[in-house]
Amino acid sequence: MRAIISAILPNIKSEVDPRRFGRSAYFLEVNPDTLEWKAYPNPDTSIWAGASVRVAQFVVDRKADAVISGDFDQDANVALNAAGVAMFLFKSRGTVRDVIAHFRAGELQRVGTSIRGVYCLVGSG
Repeated sequence: MRAIISAILPNIKSEVDPRRFGRSAYFLEVNPDTLEWKAYPNPDTSIWAGASVRVAQFVVDRKADAVISGDFDQDANVALNAAGVAMFLFKSRGTVRDVIAHFRAGELQRVGTSIRGVYCLVGSG
């Protein structure tokens, strides 16, 4: 299992980045079972448009099973759904380590398909 988590800093003790998925400063690739992780800077934070789709491609290239972020825009939602990557919202303040604990406990809100820009929530994990 691989999860990509939006983070403010490039380490597992960082707070989760509450911004939209494509605008996150860093992404941590985490194995929720072992807590092994690797940090990646987001090279697309300053582009004007298309960041979410480019970052979604990064997630697919990393073969992630799930993405956890403070928010997802419609472009990210469509791209990640098409790739079969599960999306989960984490709107509270907390560290990447905290969000992994919530993820493992099935406590995160899962985001489903987007219908004209409106998310359909599909349960808690």
